[in-house]
Amino acid sequence: MRSQPGGAMTQPRRPLRTMIRAQTLVQALFRAACAFAATYAAIMPPAVAGFGMFLCDHLPAMERHAVAMPRAALHGDFRLDNLFFAGADKDAACWIIDWEDIDFGCGMFDLAWFIGGGVDVSDAADEAVLLGHYHDALRRAGVTSYGRAACLADYRRAMVAAFAQGVLMAMTRRAEESAQRDAADDIARRFIKACTRLRLHELAPL
Repeated sequence: MRSQPGGAMTQPRRPLRTMIRAQTLVQALFRAACAFAATYAAIMPPAVAGFGMFLCDHLPAMERHAVAMPRAALHGDFRLDNLFFAGADKDAACWIIDWEDIDFGCGMFDLAWFIGGGVDVSDAADEAVLLGHYHDALRRAGVTSYGRAACLADYRRAMVAAFAQGVLMAMTRRAEESAQRDAADDIARRFIKACTRLRLHELAPL
């Protein structure tokens, strides 16, 4: 997480290593963002609201699960704003910018951050298709000992960190100029849906 001079919170970044090393700060920031529950109460299922309140007191403990996951090089802010596309079919190309937050950590976080906050997924079946494409790409690249069940389990746990970051980003943007509010609402809506689809509340010992 970063802050501007004077302590103003900016867009949360580096969700793995930095969050684990600065757990007290992360917990305080997320606790402050619990206004999220009141702001989006009309579209938030009770299970998501309860999970969010649980994270206010237990986010560092939940984040520690990420340490045991398969680790890889991470972009750190893998979202549509940082992707540029051109061409089509076999000539299609994608350029990725903003590598200032490159890190080494949970290999599933970039995927969870991208799908959770940047893709309007209709239901769990669509999400399973996207996750399947990712897993197939891993196998084509030589990662043959990582099964689909493990991939899904790690993706759900990575989405916990992405959900927390999404809450912080949404509330930060809402505090900025009014032009950012639509973007904040989109981010909030997508992460609420992701939390619901993946039943993240089942990961918490409630």
